[in-house]
Amino acid sequence: MYWHPTYGTWDVSGGILNKYIETGTEWGILGYPTSGEQIDENGLTFQQFEKGRIYWTAKKGAWVAM
Repeated sequence: MYWHPTYGTWDVSGGILNKYIETGTEWGILGYPTSGEQIDENGLTFQQFEKGRIYWTAKKGAWVAM
């Protein structure tokens, strides 16, 4: 769980969490989470952060989109 006074409290878990840790968590390139996991218009799972998104699929794993 990550908390920020502007963005609130959000859980980051699974493959998205592993990639978030690789990027330096809230002190890294993405900053704090600003949403929970969501599904985009293409059916991909992602989580929004201050400065980008982390996407995840079972086939591809997790990747960052700035």
